[in-house]
Amino acid sequence: MAEAEPSRSIVTLDVAKSNRSTCKATGEKIEKGEHRVGVEAYSGGHISMTWQKVVPFLEGCSLEYSKTNTGADKKTGQKFSKGDLRFVMTVKGSRVLLSVKSAAEELKPVLAKANGFSLLSLKGLEILQEGDREEYFNQFGVSKSDAKAYNKEHPPPAEQPASPPPAKKRKTTKAKAVKDEDSEEDQERASEEEEEHEEAADHAETACEQPKIGKKAVKVEEMSAYELERAEHIARNKERMAALHLPSLANSMAPKKEVRPAKQRGISSKRHKAPVEEAPRRASLRQRGVQADGAAVDTEGRGGHITLVNGEAIRYSDPSETVQPRERHPPSATDFSSLNGRPGSDAAFLDLLKAQTGPTLAGGKGNHPTHAQLSKLDLQENDVAKVTKNGIVHLAFHPCTDTLILAAADKSGHVGLWSVDGSATKENEGQNYENDGQAEGQQQSVKGDQSDKGEGEDLEMREGDDDGVLELAPHYQYISGLRWAGGRGICAKLVTASYDGSVRMLDPSTATFELLVTDPEAEYSAMDCLADASSG
Repeated sequence: MAEAEPSRSIVTLDVAKSNRSTCKATGEKIEKGEHRVGVEAYSGGHISMTWQKVVPFLEGCSLEYSKTNTGADKKTGQKFSKGDLRFVMTVKGSRVLLSVKSAAEELKPVLAKANGFSLLSLKGLEILQEGDREEYFNQFGVSKSDAKAYNKEHPPPAEQPASPPPAKKRKTTKAKAVKDEDSEEDQERASEEEEEHEEAADHAETACEQPKIGKKAVKVEEMSAYELERAEHIARNKERMAALHLPSLANSMAPKKEVRPAKQRGISSKRHKAPVEEAPRRASLRQRGVQADGAAVDTEGRGGHITLVNGEAIRYSDPSETVQPRERHPPSATDFSSLNGRPGSDAAFLDLLKAQTGPTLAGGKGNHPTHAQLSKLDLQENDVAKVTKNGIVHLAFHPCTDTLILAAADKSGHVGLWSVDGSATKENEGQNYENDGQAEGQQQSVKGDQSDKGEGEDLEMREGDDDGVLELAPHYQYISGLRWAGGRGICAKLVTASYDGSVRMLDPSTATFELLVTDPEAEYSAMDCLADASSG
């Protein structure tokens, strides 16, 4: 073994102070005043102390020979070599490895409280060779008469038990049938590699109900006592998960097999961007073949005064004189004009807001969805849109139930409005002109003849160019509050507050963001108002 580290306590013997703890081996309650054994184990994403009753804990321990050069004594830190004897404690599905000496030191107080447990019934004792049995008997204090009787009933094997066959033949040159010219050293190295891979696969196989070798299941008669206990533990865990409906819930939450990129929808759509005209390429007079006028600078003075050689005086404006400081916020009411839409889409959205005069959304104890209903929810591609360019800080749904409308505010002072159910133009098609005979005739002509150039913009929007998302800029800084007010028989108004020292209200009837409150020095960090926006 390698050099050891300072030893530390692994097993804790304690008296239960209450009856709230549960034995991790049997699932039974540990009564108040009953002795219990505590071992640290990985549980719930972190290391925590797990408790077991004394006898079930000892019944879960076993002895085995190390199959590889992996693993170390949990108490001293000494690493195990292949063929070393080690003591195994099973704690909530994980294994704690100790040497026989370390295990005897740790379990001495536990064995004193283990009424009805015999050291001769420990799992794996029957496979130990004579020398290893003698070490176990001496370390754990087994009497010579009991040891002699056990050896007579269970004669020690002459050699260590052979390892089971490999899980699968590895397709490497060393795992194939060794040719006559291969050396013995190569054969031994290939055998060690196969055993190491087999050990790693055995520890990683936790989801199967029965240990397997390759594609064929191992027969129950060929399974060791540890493998039988492990299979029972896995089956018990599967039954518990099935009772909690965890497999079906995991399948319902699993991602779809076919994942397609979402279509661009909202303010990032490129169809609303105006075409950019390329600026003419700049070229010097010499490159353009034009003769220079011969003017040259004679002197330069302050304030942009320049005197040419020919005596002509020129004054260029001083940049410091033309740059004016930007106001904190728009000084007065601002029009309802979106940054990404067209006049037609803005007017259609205003008409949609004016039409929302139905009852407000109502909630109650009986309206809460059940777990089964929530588990069936999914996100459709058509229900995703980019409403603002920067990070959203406030969200508010329109209080009426006629149409689902969302208002979102971001960090740069912009407000995004989204008609979630579809295009504002499509939803209001035919509503804007119900009482106007002339407009109705125009609408019918558009439906009858789509080649009419005068109605080209409305026609383009009716064909799906408007996606129901508008971005507006009523403020210059971070928006600290957003609230819908009204909606009970009147069109709702959107009230916003910002760090720029202003509070505004979107009134669909006037198509403006009215300036309600302003302060040249204050920064409003929060805002709320009554349902009728009468106070803030």
